[in-house]
Amino acid sequence: MLVRARAVSWSVVESRRHPRARTSRLPQTTFAGILLAAAVAVASTSVVVRGWLHLSQMAGGQTRLFFATTLVELGLLLLVALLMAGIAWVLVLRLQESQRQLHDLAIRDPLTGLYNRRYFREVYASEVLRARRTGHSFSVAMLDLDDFKRFNDTNGHVAGDGILESFAEVLKVSLRSVDVLARYGGDEFVVLMPGTGAAAAQAVVSRLERVFAQWRPLGAPDGMAVSIGVSTWDTFTEPLEQADMRMYEAKRARVLIDSLRLEPRR
Repeated sequence: MLVRARAVSWSVVESRRHPRARTSRLPQTTFAGILLAAAVAVASTSVVVRGWLHLSQMAGGQTRLFFATTLVELGLLLLVALLMAGIAWVLVLRLQESQRQLHDLAIRDPLTGLYNRRYFREVYASEVLRARRTGHSFSVAMLDLDDFKRFNDTNGHVAGDGILESFAEVLKVSLRSVDVLARYGGDEFVVLMPGTGAAAAQAVVSRLERVFAQWRPLGAPDGMAVSIGVSTWDTFTEPLEQADMRMYEAKRARVLIDSLRLEPRR
């Protein structure tokens, strides 16, 4: 299915940027609070015991003196153990955060925060294998901003980056949670719709058409055309290339609904 949507106006998400992945600081904060409370409790207990120790020395109570000294030593050992455990916990959390950040850098586009082409190809390959194994259908949509290169050359890369960020945000808030959205390269974006047949894919694209009919990014007061190509398979083949081809056909403002059912490869 080929669609050519003309962007007209948009104001809701224009000032927003795609949210980068954030790691909650709650576990670190909670543990730090518990550690601080425990340290205060141990320190308070040590002060009380030391006072008792002083009074015992004055009273000459040897048994109580030994008992109080032992309590102080145990309290200090507990405090040191808590501090060491807290340091180890924070180091582990920071290591996990660093690993998550490195993983995000490897699979996400730095400008839009969407998945990058390499990661999308991995997800796509997995979906193809799943479709071959189970026989479930899935759809792929390719999207392209028409005349983006000319806009970028005329208005500069900063303005062009703003268009791409806005476009990515519109897509993100318009798609379903199960859809996998990626920046495929330049001004091309791709959507993988797992377990989605032709009718459901058409509904998704129709929703995108309505959204882009109200989208006008900053710097493009006359709007910007968006070309969409969609392919749906009920059996295993290569829908990505077909969706890409249909997207370029959509650039020529032709509308074609093409539902294909291919035999699996031998």
